[in-house]
Amino acid sequence: MGNMFFILCCLMMISVVLVAFGATIHYGVVSLLFATMLGSSLLVAEGGSFMPLVVLLIYLGGMLVVFAFCVGFTDDKYCEFWGSGGSKGLAYIWWAGLGFGCCCVYDSMWVEFLGHLVDVVNTWNSEVSSESLGVGQFYLSGWGFLVLSGWALLAVLFTIMALVRGQYQGALRSL
Repeated sequence: MGNMFFILCCLMMISVVLVAFGATIHYGVVSLLFATMLGSSLLVAEGGSFMPLVVLLIYLGGMLVVFAFCVGFTDDKYCEFWGSGGSKGLAYIWWAGLGFGCCCVYDSMWVEFLGHLVDVVNTWNSEVSSESLGVGQFYLSGWGFLVLSGWALLAVLFTIMALVRGQYQGALRSL
């Protein structure tokens, strides 16, 4: 079980590095999608089922719409994966550091040690999962936050549309 957490954490860190050093928005969207899915799978592996689903649906419902509009408004002539210049060298330094850190953690067996620090509630033997009891409370007390988050995502959508559409008409030049 500890090895699965270690592999998921390493894959999530790889996708976060890909988000940070993606030169174009196309690769950033895909890397961010993988980071979100791997983070949600880590939460599911820890025993949760509701909050990872909420996080994944908010991401897929909100942020992918924003990125789809950005990709629709922009058109890259030279779509590069790693960028150019100092970004490429910095990305290689991050890759080396990530690989070194993963090797150090795996070799010293910190995974087994960290597995005992996290208290995982066994919900398979109970009638009702403890996480599902918080769903009603989440919507009762957190409805304002959900509405505010929806409006914030809408504001981000229009802001990015205005920023991207300003100088370059991109793919929508004929409209």
